[in-house]
Amino acid sequence: MRSIRTVARAGLLAAVAASLVVSPVAARGPRPANDARASAVSVSTLPFSATVDVSRLTREPTDPGPYCVNGGSVWYRYDSPDRRILTVSASGGTIPTAVEVYRIHEADLLLQGCSYGFMETAPSFEVDAGATYLFMLGPSDATATRGTVSLTLSTPGDPPAHDVKAGALRISVGETLESDSTGGTRDADDFSPCSPNAGATMWHRVDATVDGRLGVSVSAGGYSPVANVGRQTATGIEALACINGSDVPIFFEVTAGSTYWILTANATGLAGGPYSLSLFDAPRIVPTVAIGQGSVDRSTGAATISGTLTCSESAQIALAVLISQRDASGSNFATPYLPCGIEPTDWSVTVVPASGSFGPGPADVVAGGTAFTQFDSGSSEAESTIVLKGN
Repeated sequence: MRSIRTVARAGLLAAVAASLVVSPVAARGPRPANDARASAVSVSTLPFSATVDVSRLTREPTDPGPYCVNGGSVWYRYDSPDRRILTVSASGGTIPTAVEVYRIHEADLLLQGCSYGFMETAPSFEVDAGATYLFMLGPSDATATRGTVSLTLSTPGDPPAHDVKAGALRISVGETLESDSTGGTRDADDFSPCSPNAGATMWHRVDATVDGRLGVSVSAGGYSPVANVGRQTATGIEALACINGSDVPIFFEVTAGSTYWILTANATGLAGGPYSLSLFDAPRIVPTVAIGQGSVDRSTGAATISGTLTCSESAQIALAVLISQRDASGSNFATPYLPCGIEPTDWSVTVVPASGSFGPGPADVVAGGTAFTQFDSGSSEAESTIVLKGN
């Protein structure tokens, strides 16, 4: 069994088809009216199902291919009133069944893809508003002249209003939206740097009222979601960030008065489903390094500096200290990383001079650190002249 797929090398397929052409199948009864392409049964309501006896089918000289259908064929036509997802299911029990999908373009038939196999196949693809599609059903084995084959055309439903940019759902900071992308399609406005082939895309709009930093996360059941963030510009949408995976946040800076778009999608295919989208404030982490006092060990010439750390949220901080005194200088890092939070944390770093020795008296001290969490980082630096006390 092979899934439906776009046929990119029509020339190659035509060459293969030439080797598979068979003589018309002798019908064992009246031919169905839609045995001929010109008399294709028009499908106006979905879902649609039909079953035909293959012994009554013939193959016309004007039939395309064969690509997947190698026996007699029967035709169905769908004039799409809107853009939507269409599922094509072909089955035949003991008969290897095939279906070829065509789009009518002016006077030509454009092969969209085909599938065949002993088991039921149910590929999905997007149809465009105002376009006409033809489905050629029959056995994939030209020797199969007894039994039945069946075709079912269905759709997961009408696309939601926010399937397109113009219908985007507005979401505010601190809000969680519960929505559904079932029936969602792709659109010319879509952008998805993380997943160029993502499907079931849904649009959301953020109108920033203040400068800041926001975070967004999406979760879904039954498929792998992707979230894309873009900023509206005079020439289009500038992609800012994207992430694959449920509940994994992404962060972006916003400017008051600007519009931002959040595009959710199925990262791996066309099918959508229920999803949850959250937008929240995500201010940058702000660390503060303070220098306290210092002492020097007369026997080694090493100096020890102490102070305090605070952070706007729980984090770890990589701290370094530089000391300069007369002709001596040196630096060192705190090891391991230090914890940092809203409450002050004490720190102490011992510095051995690169040359010379530190001694009691004034010294210039610079202490700097970078605090980081899983998703953010921020830096702070302090300078002070302190008096090193001798021990």
